[in-house]
Amino acid sequence: LLQTGRIPDDTLVLVISGPQKDFLPREIDMLDAYLHAGGRVLLQCDPFPLPNIEAYLKRFGVQLSRDFIIDLQSKLLAFDQLTPVIIPRKEHPIARYLNQAVVFPVCRSVLPLEGNAGEVIASSGPDSWAERNTQSVHDDRARFDREEDLRGPVPVAVALENVGGAE
Repeated sequence: LLQTGRIPDDTLVLVISGPQKDFLPREIDMLDAYLHAGGRVLLQCDPFPLPNIEAYLKRFGVQLSRDFIIDLQSKLLAFDQLTPVIIPRKEHPIARYLNQAVVFPVCRSVLPLEGNAGEVIASSGPDSWAERNTQSVHDDRARFDREEDLRGPVPVAVALENVGGAE
């Protein structure tokens, strides 16, 4: 975004997939202006600290958590435990044509906050969990902790509409 200075007017959907670095304030401002002008964004974030993006999403009532979704059932499908099976909510227009579950390699929880108009459109399976101790994932010793972790199904995708007027 910094190279172009703005998001082109003819952009139908801005796809931000797996940012490796957090957005700078100027990039957040460009994204905000695009959304306020009626733009659409698909934002997919890996479980890395992205404080500016996380704070921006919180303004819209979405918690981009710093955790990893662990799904031990994924091993049955020849994936590792960091590649959860994701179940879309077919009632939502975005997911209505998905005929089966999908996999998201390395994903984090995305939670609508209280009073948010956002709608959960996909979750991990019932045998998964959000591992809040991220160091345990890096050390390959992640285990479900009832006191700290979030038991599945865990929301991993939230749809927001008409965010242009949100402050």
